[in-house]
Formats: sequence, structure tokens, C-alpha cells
Amino acid sequence: MIFNNVGSWDDISRYIPRGLPKTKGSVLIVTRQQDLVGMEVQSLRRALLRVELDALTADEGAQFLIHSMYPQIAHEDTLGHTNYKEALKVANLVSRSPMALEMVAGNIRMSQMTLADFIKIWETNVELRAKDAR
Repeated sequence: MIFNNVGSWDDISRYIPRGLPKTKGSVLIVTRQQDLVGMEVQSLRRALLRVELDALTADEGAQFLIHSMYPQIAHEDTLGHTNYKEALKVANLVSRSPMALEMVAGNIRMSQMTLADFIKIWETNVELRAKDAR
């Protein structure tokens, strides 16, 4: 089970299986909240493995995205890829998060859109949300 961009424990607690530490299951929680799991869930805290990751650099993000979209391209050829500038922009749009970049790559592969199409959709959604907020 994967939870991405979790803002608070209350957002996901009802979905975490009871007795998780006694099962063979795993839960991946991606968050920027340093104190997501509070002391009230002490039994779960003993089963947690916390790994802190930094965002990729812009170049690493672009290379990761291109390689995720086109696995047949050698790593050293990603810098010169025709879509490199668009990949840089997308990497920055999603805060250079490896998980978000992999999700973008999968979406693009499945929908057969281009990076330029993705950028346009993203920017349109940002504009719509800004209008709704007014």
C-alpha cells in the first residue's frame, strides 16, 4: 500500500491495517511532515523504518524522467535527448520527487502524450485552481 504526499496521520490512519507489525504487509508513506506518526501510535512506531530523502537536482530529475519514459536510452544519452528541456521543467513542477517523476512517466507512457502535453495540462490545472481560489 502506498500513500503519497500525506499531510497528516488522520488522513491515512483508517486505511492502515490493524496489527500491521504482525503481518507480512508493507505500507509506504511519502510525506514532508517530520512528525507524521505521533506518540499516540506507539505500537506502530516500533515497526517503522524511516528513510529521509532529498529531492533530486533538476538535472537528475530530468534524466530520471527521460530514462523512466524511455528505458532503452542509455543514461549518458539522456542529457542530449530532444525532450531534455521539457523534462527539466516537469522535474521542477513536481519538486524533483522521484516518486512523482515515476508517476508522471507512467502517466505519459500510458496516455501516449508528450512532455509538452503534460506541461500544458499541468499549467491549465494550476490556472483553474487559481481561478477557483478567488
